[in-house]
Amino acid sequence: MENWYIALAVLVGGYLGHISPIPAGGLVGGIIGGLLLKGGLGLGLSKVPLLSFISQILVAFVIVARSDLSSLKDLHRLVPVAILYALCMLAVSVGFSVLIGRLFAIDPVTALFSTPPGGLSGLGLAATEVGANAPVAMLFHLTRIILVMTLVPVIAKWWVGQ
Repeated sequence: MENWYIALAVLVGGYLGHISPIPAGGLVGGIIGGLLLKGGLGLGLSKVPLLSFISQILVAFVIVARSDLSSLKDLHRLVPVAILYALCMLAVSVGFSVLIGRLFAIDPVTALFSTPPGGLSGLGLAATEVGANAPVAMLFHLTRIILVMTLVPVIAKWWVGQ
């Protein structure tokens, strides 16, 4: 029964986030709503393996549905650059995970899931499945996304204005 309460809190929080100007508001609001309810009621862990699988499929669907394939023919020349970039970001992320893990007593798996850029929903799901502390990892990602989505337009305007 407690999963229904959590689902309702996630839906309400997600809706409030969706109608707010927060980047990824539905996801952010849903996480905050669900965590507030769990914390307020002192609820424990829930097992939802099928729901985790379904949410991964839904994320994949949204990505595919929103993809413009017309530009793919020109992207082959950028594949090596993208791979190099991804490997560099992964190396930096691993370094940061070691640093924050040691400085702030965060377990290594949670620290590792907290530091890579990208995939808020995908990394959240993966973190949960391997037993990392997903709310801690999501805190880092939500903070990054909100700061990036807020500051990049300001920086871009400043940069272009020069």
